[in-house]
Amino acid sequence: MDINIPSRQKIIREHKEAGGFTAAVFPIHYPRPLFRAHNVLPVEVWGPPKTDKYLWEAHLQTYTCCVIRNGLSFFLAGGLDAADMIVVPHCCDTLQGFGSILQNYLPQKKPVLTLYVPRDSRDIDIEFFARELKILSGKIAEITGKKLNESDLRRFIDEEDRSNAIVGRMFKERRRLSCTDREFYDVVRSREYVPAGAFISMAEDFMAKAATTNGGGIPVVISGIIPEPMDIFNSLGNMGLTVVGDDLLTTGRRIYGQSGSSDPWTRMAEMIINGPPDSTKGSLFANRARHLVDLAKRSGARGVIFYHVKFCEPEQFYYPALKKALDGAGIPSVLVEAEIGDPLPGQVVTRIESFKEVIS
Repeated sequence: MDINIPSRQKIIREHKEAGGFTAAVFPIHYPRPLFRAHNVLPVEVWGPPKTDKYLWEAHLQTYTCCVIRNGLSFFLAGGLDAADMIVVPHCCDTLQGFGSILQNYLPQKKPVLTLYVPRDSRDIDIEFFARELKILSGKIAEITGKKLNESDLRRFIDEEDRSNAIVGRMFKERRRLSCTDREFYDVVRSREYVPAGAFISMAEDFMAKAATTNGGGIPVVISGIIPEPMDIFNSLGNMGLTVVGDDLLTTGRRIYGQSGSSDPWTRMAEMIINGPPDSTKGSLFANRARHLVDLAKRSGARGVIFYHVKFCEPEQFYYPALKKALDGAGIPSVLVEAEIGDPLPGQVVTRIESFKEVIS
């Protein structure tokens, strides 16, 4: 399908040529509208695959997840030199430690901003997070030298709401779209760096061109952190499988709903805190399990593929409870692991092929 997805380099270059700033943002949850209101383009860093992945060895344990290992290698290789700031949300112990390494143990000239996402959704958690966002805003303003315009902030929050809505619609209508999973995810994941307004236009164009009654292959849900290497989607397509439900941190778990608050800070806080249940937000096991079972049933999936990166503790902690819930609901599942930057392991393909026989 002919969909023109701009490269990261092009988006970054155009934004900086227009006088804007850029932020290299590590996973997972962060306020996109706040950065855009400060004229900062957030560009996500999910452990870039094309880097010398051994540069991290002097700084991290071997059992650190590959998202952080590759991210640190990319930083040490100069991959983030164009960024005006680095942002590390504290969404797991590994990210929190990584933020400390960048701030305290590596010589650099770029400011490192951290953000703590609460592990509950009480009123006090939302109030705390709203304050965190105000503190973050002040730090961004110090770097850019420009005060925040609250009307701009509200406008970008509205735009982000529309972006979330269209991604949700893309997944809801996935089975009616005549495209491959790889094409679909190339568009959805461009959200990691394409501004919301441009993304909305591109997504609408994509859906218009792909809007046919497709039917697709055997429907499955994919759960995990990140679908890397992206060849996983080529393999699923070759097997006759189609992803109709998404429980990935990169995508499905970041389709935030709208907030009913009139205060922009509370809106941004509620947007993230009240998003889909997520291991990195400390959601109750029962809520995570219920969400995944409902997603599988609602999407018509015949099974769930847990696609984990190695050494991701939050996902591994939740997996036994999720599998038990799926088994209780009569929904088959399979667990496979891969590393960012490595070719798709043959054993992953073999296990999924065997799983296909179970759900066919």
